[in-house]
Amino acid sequence: MENQNFKIKVKSTGSLSIKDFEEKKKETLELVSANKAFIINNDSDKKLAVAKRRAFNKIVEELKGLKKDHLEEFAGQFQQEMKELISILENASKDFTKQIYAYEGKEEKTVFKATLTYEDETLTAKIEQFALENNCKLTKKEG
Repeated sequence: MENQNFKIKVKSTGSLSIKDFEEKKKETLELVSANKAFIINNDSDKKLAVAKRRAFNKIVEELKGLKKDHLEEFAGQFQQEMKELISILENASKDFTKQIYAYEGKEEKTVFKATLTYEDETLTAKIEQFALENNCKLTKKEG
């Protein structure tokens, strides 16, 4: 999967936008379709998946760089078009990440943080039990 053929050309039409956006969108969807995530069964599959994810991420970074470098020049339509292309590619990359994590036996972790302020001492034991049962890290600060 090469991204050399995926160059963004810009044209000026009062506001600037991606030249032939629909064509670029079609190319992006074809690229993603030809490089779909797959179930990883061995280390060779994992290596291929990591390479494909890296390629998608590289294209995303190039698009974000173009978007950032020309942020003030480009009108809203360009921003929306770039956002759409980036979203398609980021979702494809995330699909590979899920398969890689599944192969490695990892899970994506969601971290939630909460601060509780209370005066009832009987709640301490209940909160500690909840944290223990739900594999939560608990830190206490008295004061």
